[in-house]
Parts: sequence; structure tokens; C-alpha cells
Amino acid sequence: LFAGATALIAGCDDDPAEPEPEPTFNRVEFALASTTTTDTDTVTVSTTGTQTGTADFPAGTTTVTITRARFLRADGTEDPVVTAADFELRGTTGGSTGVTFSLATGQSFQGTIQGLTNGARTIMMQLWHKAEGHEDFAQLLRLQIGP
Repeated sequence: LFAGATALIAGCDDDPAEPEPEPTFNRVEFALASTTTTDTDTVTVSTTGTQTGTADFPAGTTTVTITRARFLRADGTEDPVVTAADFELRGTTGGSTGVTFSLATGQSFQGTIQGLTNGARTIMMQLWHKAEGHEDFAQLLRLQIGP
């Protein structure tokens, strides 16, 4: 009887769920727009912090909208692990003083960067893994406001 109980207990698992797969993207492509211009700028920020593309907006721009964020793997395809159900963009400290980010209502990868002033401005953007409570990406997004 005792041996049977031991075998039964050994077969039980407190957490039968498989661990969630982690993202494998190596860069984030941000589409950025402003109410002061009709242009949409696209910039890419690698997981190592290298930014390519321009994010230049006219002097006086105080708000820039992230209209799209794509999490791209080395082969250029979107990372299928990064879904709105499990992840969201966040803007955190580490960038320019007073610059903030807020998600658009009902969105996980679109939102508004506010508090911009003329000059070079930055905001630390994160990809937040909601269920696991940790970041899977955190790099500065650089914007130029005015000359």
C-alpha cells in the first residue's frame, strides 16, 4: 500500500503547465506619428540598443504617437510569441525628464509619448511580459524635436 502511494505521488506535478516560450526577436520597429506633421517616421531599435532610421519631428512637437510596434526576428518575420494577450509596451524611467508613455485604450503595442520639448529626447521603452511580470526588452527610443 505504501509503495503504491509513493508511486502515485511521484506522478503528480504541482505545475503541469509547460513553461511559456520566450521571444526571440532581435529588434523592434516603431512607426511614429505626430499631429504637427503628416509624416510617419519608422525607426528600428535593436535588442543591443542600436537605433536606425529617423525620428525627427518639427519644433514645438509635444506628443508623438506609436502607431505600430513590430517585434522582428533575424529573418525579418514577426516573433509569433509576442502577442497582445501576453505582452504590452511600457515607457519607463531612464530617458529624458518629463517624457512619459501611455498605452492607447484597448491596445498593447500602440500609445502616446508625451512631455516632449525641443532637442534630442529619449524614453526607455519596454516589452513587458504580463503573466511573468518581467521585461523582455528595454532600450532607449531616441527622438529629435526641432533642429
